[in-house]
Amino acid sequence: MASVSLFDEAINDGAPVPGVDEHIITRIMRFHGTGCLLLCLAVTIFSGIVFSSCTKPAGEDDENYNSSFTVNPKVLKVGVAGGEVTVDYAINGPMEGGIAQVTVGSPWIHVRSVYNSEFTCIVDANDSGRDRTGKISLRCSGTKPLDLTVIQGTGGGDSPIYRNFRIEVSDVTTSTCRVQVTPVDAGKTYIWTPVRVADYEKETPEMLIKACIEQAESLAVTAGTTPDKFLSSGILDTQKLDASMRPQLFDRTDYYLAVFDISYDKSKKKFSYSGDIDLLKFRTLSAPASDMKFELRYDNGTLTIQPDKADETYVFNYVTKEAWESVDPDYAAQYYILYATKKGSLEVCKNLLRKDLTQDPDMERGTEYVAFAVGYHVSETDGGLTTEVNYIEFTY
Repeated sequence: MASVSLFDEAINDGAPVPGVDEHIITRIMRFHGTGCLLLCLAVTIFSGIVFSSCTKPAGEDDENYNSSFTVNPKVLKVGVAGGEVTVDYAINGPMEGGIAQVTVGSPWIHVRSVYNSEFTCIVDANDSGRDRTGKISLRCSGTKPLDLTVIQGTGGGDSPIYRNFRIEVSDVTTSTCRVQVTPVDAGKTYIWTPVRVADYEKETPEMLIKACIEQAESLAVTAGTTPDKFLSSGILDTQKLDASMRPQLFDRTDYYLAVFDISYDKSKKKFSYSGDIDLLKFRTLSAPASDMKFELRYDNGTLTIQPDKADETYVFNYVTKEAWESVDPDYAAQYYILYATKKGSLEVCKNLLRKDLTQDPDMERGTEYVAFAVGYHVSETDGGLTTEVNYIEFTY
């Protein structure tokens, strides 16, 4: 059984992106001089991409929906004492201003009031002695349904939620950490993966599970094997793995280490899972900070980058403006560094740099682009971004 996370399998194998149209991936990022695409991972595909977060009612197709709910976040964390939870929502489209039908799927959650912009639920105190999750569903005629997840622990709202696995994260650096996973049921197979908190809390746990399933299926096709080969079993300790199989993380970023039970029936070619996800929050370290500043200029096909410090290193890249607007600047820089490093194409620079973009066959005349530069400290222990991401927009 595999011990490496799907995050790192995707980076190593360059697997197709699960659940995302190819034209969306094509516009996410194109690296200078390579023409390669930014291959989003199972754990990071939420960034900049909108997914449906609801289950389609039987017999209804997407074209029957002309409106959609907007709610953020979609994961509600409630302390052990429970209490009132008020959630703002909106309906976008022709049904704007409509009142949602709010229902709950757990006896310890109760609907108190519903208006056209918010609803309030009462959550009972958790005296069950165990962590628990529940569901709140939003429905409205002509509007795509939406399900929210409620997480309630036994030791306060920020306590780890353990259902099927004991998780430990230690030895955290700017780029990796030690992960230990112990299944409560030694016979269970599972998937473990780091996921940015910002990404996880935009969507539902179900979305992460489905994304990982699609990633495992894609990797299996690439490797010429069955998806169960990418499930883990038994006790995991990444300290005992080869360094290349340990988590590869972005610096100065909040993460969840997510673990969920999942099995694969070879005869039916089907996955099954409980839907429970165990989470442990942690934050990667920051690289040594720098006050280096950049001047970026574009003129007649030439990109110029001028740092104000000659002895410090930086990286740069350029992407379509459309792609840039679908991710945040740190994410764009960090993913470029991670991907380019794995492919052996990362260019670390010093001093003045001039790049002749006319030599890049992937550049398209009349297209809007964004060029960025960011200080970057090269180190296995504390490497990472050292400045804010500086960028300019230009039309080629």
